[in-house]
Amino acid sequence: MDLRSVIEEGFRRNPFEQIRGQRREQIELLKTDVFHLLENSSNDLEKPAISSLPLISKILTELKNHQAKIAKMSGSGASCFAIFEDEKSLRLSAEFFAENFPNFLVRKVNILSRF
Repeated sequence: MDLRSVIEEGFRRNPFEQIRGQRREQIELLKTDVFHLLENSSNDLEKPAISSLPLISKILTELKNHQAKIAKMSGSGASCFAIFEDEKSLRLSAEFFAENFPNFLVRKVNILSRF
């Protein structure tokens, strides 16, 4: 079952209903498909946000220039985030943003924990 099917099935069911094994299957799908999902998703608000604040485009470009596997704008543009495959690229990107955008909040977080 692909991620889309799991999500659609979840909406059809009572959200409080627990079916044995279903949660485990969803977690396994998220572990394997979350990056594919992020890489192939778009934010409908990105173009209007960039047209209002072109700096968002510069931020996303710089994240990609610093070897981010994924660089996206969240929501309506209040924040941008990136996913890096290695610690060195992440560190260099964080240093770049701290130096060149000192008023920005830059944090390293773990987005996926062990399930």
